[in-house]
Amino acid sequence: MIVPVGVIAYPFTFLATDLISELFGRKKAQMVVWIGFFMNMFMLLLMSINHWLPDASGVSGGTSLFEGVYEFMIKNTIASMIAYLTAQTVDVRLFHFWKRLTNGKHLWLRNNASTMVSELVDSSAILSILYFTGGLGSEVTTLGALGILIMNS
Repeated sequence: MIVPVGVIAYPFTFLATDLISELFGRKKAQMVVWIGFFMNMFMLLLMSINHWLPDASGVSGGTSLFEGVYEFMIKNTIASMIAYLTAQTVDVRLFHFWKRLTNGKHLWLRNNASTMVSELVDSSAILSILYFTGGLGSEVTTLGALGILIMNS
């Protein structure tokens, strides 16, 4: 099975915000989430600037290929940023909800409970946005999108 490397690496961002929450508090963890969001915005800006620059002369088919990748990247990056911001905020808030409920004990429970719910929120958000905007492609059906959501969760 072939999967993007981000599928493997992304769940560690939830662990990172949970550790930052535990060690430095909710405000610092939320600040890290916002920094990540704005870094994504910065990357999108850089890619947009690259899109507006003149293309290399003599490259056969390069411009049309880049146009296709750029269009795909914009939709998916915006959907990903919305899902990231939503899910990470849910993760930070749930982690501290569980922390209050357990009187600061059971770190493993707080970490796992907040991460599981947050990853479901993330998968639901990005798949819903991409499905309703056509970013998943025309061949993906409602049943197929639900299947992807279940497998990702």
